[in-house]
Amino acid sequence: MYRGFSSFSAEFPVPLMNRDILSDIFLKVKLDHPMIFYVKTLLYRTPQGGRNITVIPTYSFKKSQTEEMTKAVLAHVNKITAPAAEIDEIKKERYVHDYIIEHALYDKLKKHYSHEVTGLLFHGISVCEGIAKTAKLLFDALDMNSLVVIGDAGGTRHAWNIVYHSGIPYHLDITFDRSLKMRNEDPYRYFNRSDAEISATHQNITFPVPVCGQSMQ
Repeated sequence: MYRGFSSFSAEFPVPLMNRDILSDIFLKVKLDHPMIFYVKTLLYRTPQGGRNITVIPTYSFKKSQTEEMTKAVLAHVNKITAPAAEIDEIKKERYVHDYIIEHALYDKLKKHYSHEVTGLLFHGISVCEGIAKTAKLLFDALDMNSLVVIGDAGGTRHAWNIVYHSGIPYHLDITFDRSLKMRNEDPYRYFNRSDAEISATHQNITFPVPVCGQSMQ
């Protein structure tokens, strides 16, 4: 699926499987690869008696426009991460955390691009999913291992990150920390937290994630 999106294929085959599973895979690809910001939805066609499902992506932009936007995203990422390239990992994480807090306005209207990295990088607005994807994209550029987590917080669907340090995973919620800073409260309350600490506000994680057994003080 990732290869099909990356090559901007009009359609491509995948093994025959339940469509709910395909939808989960689509979401996982989008979370694991934030540069796939241009794939909007999927349609499926199952040939009679066939062994494959044909996936038909709906792209948000034409191929030429997507290529230009991809170049612009990478240029933004390189410019943002350049000052943090040579510092240690915890400082890199704090740099990304602080950068996003300072540069992201929460999009209360929830425009479609606010769920993607283009919302924050091009327009300075985002929602939790776009913030978590942008964080992962910046961590990727800084050679840091991270992932995007989908679950519930405050009774609504929410996205945040897990970040690894020396192979140990920790929860990181930049959206929540941003809200705290807006209220002049501690903006690192959700910085490298354990499962036990984050579970007071974050539950019902959609996909299995690593056990975060400790926090980093």
